[in-house]
Amino acid sequence: MKTSVCTLLIATLMLGACGKSDEAVEERLRPVRYVTVSDDSVFPDRSFSGTSKSSRESRLSFKVSGTIIDAPLQIGQRLGAVDLNAEIDRTSYVMQ
Repeated sequence: MKTSVCTLLIATLMLGACGKSDEAVEERLRPVRYVTVSDDSVFPDRSFSGTSKSSRESRLSFKVSGTIIDAPLQIGQRLGAVDLNAEIDRTSYVMQ
């Protein structure tokens, strides 16, 4: 008798748990972070004084002095051992 009562109780609970719930699920709103963008004209232009300097320099020297009339180089260009890197005005060192 106890077995049939337990079986009946378990069957009733299982069938009762299978039904759909009529409760409406309330959708929760989540907080959102936001930033207000402002017009840059409110802030005055800033200027800073200073001197810019290259991080890498090459020191060049020539056997004769004179004015450079042509330097056919581009920024970042690699040079070989015999490549022309500057042309000096000949009038300053030609024997007269």
